[in-house]
Amino acid sequence: MRLKHIFAEDFIPIGRLGKTRGNEGHLKAYFNESFTVPVKGDYLFLSMKGLPVPFRVEDASEKGEFILRFHEFDTPQKAAIFVNAEILQARVKVKDPRSKETLTQAFEEFSLWNNNVQIGIIHEVREYPGQWMLIVKNAEKEELLIPLVEDWIQSVDLESKELHMTLPDGLLS
Repeated sequence: MRLKHIFAEDFIPIGRLGKTRGNEGHLKAYFNESFTVPVKGDYLFLSMKGLPVPFRVEDASEKGEFILRFHEFDTPQKAAIFVNAEILQARVKVKDPRSKETLTQAFEEFSLWNNNVQIGIIHEVREYPGQWMLIVKNAEKEELLIPLVEDWIQSVDLESKELHMTLPDGLLS
């Protein structure tokens, strides 16, 4: 699953990448003092042509200066595209949807919308065999199980905490 609508104004700058270092695609990173430095497996958003793009941190170390490397960018030539890139953080923390621990909380308390009609409030995201399910309580306090299918997601509004989907006909009847 991925967020389909990510806008630059939803992010704030938290640092900048410097020059490449070594032969394995490492880069110097300069973070603002208030930011918690990333570890392997975290995702950082970088400003690429003015747009926030997520990249997975493959290696991170702090030995007098902060050095990191991104997944699949394992040579100085590949990493060179990141030199001077601005490091961004979402104004509202975006959780990694691949992580079981964070997915179960990623959409909690979001309102669920189907074709611009509010269905209810998401109270839980639960993993079933082969499928993530949204546990939604509607206005009548009934619990609905809605499959979390990427192709059905139309937009995610982090500020308003709204998840807009287009659900198949008959799913809610």
